[in-house]
Amino acid sequence: MNNKYKIIPGVGIIGANNNYYIRTVDSNYKLPNNQQLLEELRKILQGIAEGENINAPTFIIQYLLKIKAITNNQNENLNLPIFFSDCTNLGKKLNKRYKFTKKESNSKVYIYYINDYGRLLISKQKIDLSSAITDIELSKEMIAYCEQFILKNLHKLEEISINQALIINVLDYLHHSEIINVSDAFSF
Repeated sequence: MNNKYKIIPGVGIIGANNNYYIRTVDSNYKLPNNQQLLEELRKILQGIAEGENINAPTFIIQYLLKIKAITNNQNENLNLPIFFSDCTNLGKKLNKRYKFTKKESNSKVYIYYINDYGRLLISKQKIDLSSAITDIELSKEMIAYCEQFILKNLHKLEEISINQALIINVLDYLHHSEIINVSDAFSF
C-alpha cells in the first residue's frame, strides 16, 4: 500500500513498569504514564512499519515526525545538502523547522515569494527582483501551503544549474512548476 509515512529504522517503544520511552536514532523520549496513549502509539508505529494507511490524531503524527521516529515519504529529499537563504522569512522558517544548517550544506538555495503572481521562485543564486518580490509576512496557513510545494519539488533543485530557477505556481490549482533561465526571471 502507498503510505504517506515511513518508520525510521531502529525506532521502537522500550521500557517496563510504567516507565516507557520511544527509542530513536537521536535519543530516547519519555512517554507519559498513560496506558491508552501507549497502546495507540504502538498501534500507529506498527501500522506505519507494515505500510498501512493510518488514521491517527494529527498531534501524534506531528510528535513522531518531530522526534524523527517517522518520516514523511514525500519529504525524503530533506536530506539534500541545502540551506535556504535567510533573505526571506519563508527561507528562515524552513531552515529552522527542518534544521537545515550552513555547516552541513553544500549549496545555498534562495527562495522568493512573488506576491503579484502567487509564485515561488527558487534558485541557486541570489536574484535582485526587488520590484516584484516583497518579503511579506505570510500567514501560518500560507507558509504551510508553500512549504508542501517546495518540499515536493526539492528533487528538481538537483536538476537545475546555477543559471536556472525553479518556479512553482502555488495559487494555480494544478501547482504547475517549471525550470526557467535566471535571465528570464526578470520578465516578471
